[in-house]
Amino acid sequence: GGGAERFPALRVLLQRKPEEVLPLVEQLVELRCNADPARRADAEQVLRVIGCAHDATAIHSPKLLRLLPQEDRRREALAAALGGAGDSKRDLFAWMLRHPDAKLRGYAALAYGFPQRSRVEPAWQESDPTLAEQLAAAVRTDDPEAKRRVELARRVCAFELRGALDRLLPRLRADLASGVMSRVVPATHRIRRMGAPAAEATPELVRLLDNLRFANAAESALRSFGAALVPKLPKLDTLKPVQRRRLLAILAAGASASTTPLLLELLDPNAPLDDLGRALGGVDGAVAQAVVEALTDAKLRTAALAAVAACTHHPAWSTALPRAIPHVVAAIRADPSRVERLFPVLLAAPRASAAARIGLLDHAAKEVRRHTAMSLLPHPHPDAVPKLRAGLADPDLGVAAACLDALGACGHGDAQIAKEILATVSRFPAEQHGMVLRAAARVGVAEPKLVALLEQEFLADDRTRRAAVISMVPVAGPLATALVPKLVGALDDKDPRVVRMAIRQLGRLGPVATPALDALQKLASPPGKRGPHVTAAGWAIRQIRDSRR
Repeated sequence: GGGAERFPALRVLLQRKPEEVLPLVEQLVELRCNADPARRADAEQVLRVIGCAHDATAIHSPKLLRLLPQEDRRREALAAALGGAGDSKRDLFAWMLRHPDAKLRGYAALAYGFPQRSRVEPAWQESDPTLAEQLAAAVRTDDPEAKRRVELARRVCAFELRGALDRLLPRLRADLASGVMSRVVPATHRIRRMGAPAAEATPELVRLLDNLRFANAAESALRSFGAALVPKLPKLDTLKPVQRRRLLAILAAGASASTTPLLLELLDPNAPLDDLGRALGGVDGAVAQAVVEALTDAKLRTAALAAVAACTHHPAWSTALPRAIPHVVAAIRADPSRVERLFPVLLAAPRASAAARIGLLDHAAKEVRRHTAMSLLPHPHPDAVPKLRAGLADPDLGVAAACLDALGACGHGDAQIAKEILATVSRFPAEQHGMVLRAAARVGVAEPKLVALLEQEFLADDRTRRAAVISMVPVAGPLATALVPKLVGALDDKDPRVVRMAIRQLGRLGPVATPALDALQKLASPPGKRGPHVTAAGWAIRQIRDSRR
């Protein structure tokens, strides 16, 4: 295309007969060895334009044929000239592929590919059995350089010469099994380009997944097989863990409901959930549903539970998750040691499924009771309140603490629940009092005892505790209003952490914190040098004022 515009004389040459162009071709071939890089590039471009336009019958010129075995750029130039369309070059390619010189046979493959590069695909290259046979014969030769063999492979692939492909694949598989970098890597690249027709190489590629040098290239080739990969997989019980992990990721990328059992057989139920989530999180909803259905299969249940636990936060699993909850609860009842690994499912389960989990609050295992209470925090449910109230007296303080938090979320606005939570403060050591106050504060009721206890904590000597307590103040409700004076007093604290927490909480309270504006203004505009809390105080002032509009 661009050559004719750069060289106006080409318009004339392209209209001449091939034999009239031959002398120019000979000169251009010689120019490819010129010392000037620009002249070499121009010569190559003109050669390619001529080669695409002319039948080039006269290419059989003895002078040009003598150039073929040369070691310099003239070979490449001649390949460009050979790239044109036309039946006349069929015999020439066959001759090159039969030549005793291994380098010339390999270079014939390069010349063979130029028509595709120039977007000219003569019919004989796709259908001529003679040329296909010659190419196949060249593939069978023992050329020492893998690079030439794989170039032949690329040509076979480009024109879908299946007869040659059948002969090529065993050689490529031998390259894969060699363990030699210069043979393995080019072979994996060629097989990747060939795609599904090369799926017979699956066993060799799977073995390479265990080799750090070749694993990525092998994985890329296996992905190119698509659905053709599954029937060619070796027996799963012969695979090493790293091979199983990589195959799981490959198959998950194109998974369907029908391949889900295979995915679960490959999955290591004890693998880190993050790893499983990366492999399976992107599957579609149909596969997620199939995984949940596999929870009824005794053989696949353990793997399916791990898959569900790993993918709770991925969008495709949101529809399938509610159906998994009864199976997860049953699995925890049968084996309490599973609760920690399956906790992500309980935590992500929607509010509507709380009823299935609430029964676990009575479980004999304290870890089950604790994790179940914790799972109710993001999705509080009023039906859980009676069992959570009973949990406040649990002999295990960890369970009682989890019930405290969950009850604070479930009992919003209930003064009686706030009182019951506060009554447990004596059960916990002083360093855990903040936890009790946080749970009671979450109820959002200005219970006098809560206000008194918070004030007591504000006056504690442990300033870290004071900062933590301030951070627990709720952002709305009558309790917030009652605590504004305490927060204003905390602005004068000597501990900068306490001051920062108080500023942040006042800003979050919005218009409720209007009485704190004067104190905040002093921090935002201190006399003399810039104070440490100017930016934070300015933010809090804007939050309070903007919220009043």
